[in-house]
Amino acid sequence: MCGIPLDLAHCACAEIPADVTMVRSVSSYTGWLREAVTALKYQDECARAEHLGNHIAKLIATLGDLDALTFVPLHRTRQRRRGYNQAELLARVAGVRVGLPVLSALERTRETASQVGLHASERQLNVRGAFSFIAGVQLEGLRIALVDDVLTTGATVGACAESLIQAGAHSVSVIVLARDKM
Repeated sequence: MCGIPLDLAHCACAEIPADVTMVRSVSSYTGWLREAVTALKYQDECARAEHLGNHIAKLIATLGDLDALTFVPLHRTRQRRRGYNQAELLARVAGVRVGLPVLSALERTRETASQVGLHASERQLNVRGAFSFIAGVQLEGLRIALVDDVLTTGATVGACAESLIQAGAHSVSVIVLARDKM
């Protein structure tokens, strides 16, 4: 369920949020991938989304049994400041490559502090109630892949998955470029 190879680290299945079926990542948040994600996210290098989204697509293609992709939303203030949502860019590239629709299914209902530097319990409090599904988006019975750039504690994707399940999704798999804690 956690997607961590047993020869690399301990199993983290017990740490996966309740509404998440499984977590898969391209790699750990180190080296070239860390540099690429940082450039995409904080240095306005959105052209990197094409290459990084292809890595996500290759991972999704190995999973099968998915109906649609969605992504972790940014609050409108942060998205306006950044100019784009890196998770959405990754999902859109991957969606085209694997032939799955990308749904704008979630919204961030309130601005949250950056998760960087927060402990697991602080991260959960920070995102609690911060996401809701967008009315009118049909999720009933769908097997959804939730795309994000980096997974650390799972607090953000857990909160998103909870909203997707409440909206009627059958299952939520989390697909990220990098795992920060492996």
